[in-house]
Amino acid sequence: MKLGILSAELPQKKCNQHLKTKLIETAKITPQWNEPLAQLREKELARGPKNRAALAVARKLVEYMLAVDRQENKSIPFFPIECARAVEKSR
Repeated sequence: MKLGILSAELPQKKCNQHLKTKLIETAKITPQWNEPLAQLREKELARGPKNRAALAVARKLVEYMLAVDRQENKSIPFFPIECARAVEKSR
């Protein structure tokens, strides 16, 4: 494998399976407590199967975690408006 390859280009099996499992489990239960993620889940459920909804929520969680990781101030409250602002600032 060459150095400098983006992680998005790597095959799915190269990632940490334990982390992937935990992320999907989290994505399945998080919408119970988070309204924006619940809305995202409902929107994706209307478009396709449950797995599609779980993956959409998981992607949003990863987007949020990356935005928090890029911030100087790591104490951003979980999700609603602050998350959207953090994501926009990180782009």
